[in-house]
Amino acid sequence: MGDFFMKKEIEMLNFIFKNAEMGIIGIDDLIEELEDTNFLSLIKKQREQYAKITKEARNLISDFGAKVEENSNISKGRSNLLVKMSSIKDKSIKKYAKMMIEGTNKGIIELQEKINAYNINNSEIINLANSLLEIEENNIEELKKY
Repeated sequence: MGDFFMKKEIEMLNFIFKNAEMGIIGIDDLIEELEDTNFLSLIKKQREQYAKITKEARNLISDFGAKVEENSNISKGRSNLLVKMSSIKDKSIKKYAKMMIEGTNKGIIELQEKINAYNINNSEIINLANSLLEIEENNIEELKKY
């Protein structure tokens, strides 16, 4: 395997890391707004799942002898989320769930595009990407209840 394939694998792992990290950041920003214990419990569980993915991605990136790329979209994503949250006049769980579904759906689409474009054969990376997809799809199903 040449450097090109390793580069694609590292890029894919960094994308998985960033995707899951954005989920964590979105949840962290939202937690402060919530009082509903059931909803809070649900998104804290989702946060743990995202944290597990970021840890696995970080470990695999390290195994390749590379470093995790800083997520330049974090501050942009966080500020967009905070503006969106502050503009919500109706502070209902329904509104927050809808916002989270939209963000998660965007993450699913972007991740699936990367999986299709990169065509990676490394089973650990593919399994991690598929795990994140599954987590995000399940998260949407759970959020739909609200």
